[in-house]
Amino acid sequence: MTVVGQLALALVLLMTRVMAEDSHVIGIEQHWVAEPPPGVHVTAAYGVITCRCVATDRLVSVAVGGAVTSELHATTSGGDGIVAMRRIDDGIDIRPGTPLVLEPGGLHIMIMGLGERPRAGDRIPATLVFEEAGAVDVVFPVAARPAAGMEE
Repeated sequence: MTVVGQLALALVLLMTRVMAEDSHVIGIEQHWVAEPPPGVHVTAAYGVITCRCVATDRLVSVAVGGAVTSELHATTSGGDGIVAMRRIDDGIDIRPGTPLVLEPGGLHIMIMGLGERPRAGDRIPATLVFEEAGAVDVVFPVAARPAAGMEE
């Protein structure tokens, strides 16, 4: 093989490796934590998570700085109008090209046992763990809680 051929092969192999490493990228946008009322040490985190990947990934756990525990939750309402939250133990799928929306009144990250009450303008570090992508660090800005009716 000529030198030019070897260089071309090396370039193709290098590009293949870069594309493989870049084939599973998690994006987290429009993310925020709701400022809890005074005296409350529980809140929730929201945002839009995207997976630029070829196969479905799964958000399996979350660790939030300053919290005793954090869990994936879903808010549901029954036909009787009663709204309830339930913990999601088996994770949440994120399909390629379909954003996972964490929002008040729906899927969210429940944050419990905060030592200090976060206030609007604060920033809270967290690590989101995915089955395929692994750990992804993010910093959630704290924002004033939405108007009544938009809460959990």
